Amino acid sequence: MKFENYKSEICHELKRKGDIQFIVSYLKTDQVRKLYDQHMYLQCLYLLAMIDYLCRINDLPLCREYDDLRACKIRQTVYPASVEIMYKVLNDEKILSEARERSIPEFMQHNIVESEVRDIA
Repeated sequence: MKFENYKSEICHELKRKGDIQFIVSYLKTDQVRKLYDQHMYLQCLYLLAMIDYLCRINDLPLCREYDDLRACKIRQTVYPASVEIMYKVLNDEKILSEARERSIPEFMQHNIVESEVRDIA
């Protein structure tokens, strides 16, 4: 649940700041590298994927300082809690495969399933 809370905070911050200000604020503070240095790899790669995704949809260049991290991947696929729960209740592999298919490519690159960065309460 810790990671779910982190994702929620990031998505709420995106909603508050907007795409460009979000990107600028995180690149200025080098938070991606700080998370990596603190061995918070899942949070690091989630934030990097978010920044890369926002850069792509806003036609902005990627920050080359993180090229080394773009090759990193979480060993086991990370699904949203809602998908995990549905899979455990229904025991249907199709739930996981459909979630992977809907996932934003920048997140899947790191083995993180994410499709709802803007649909938050």
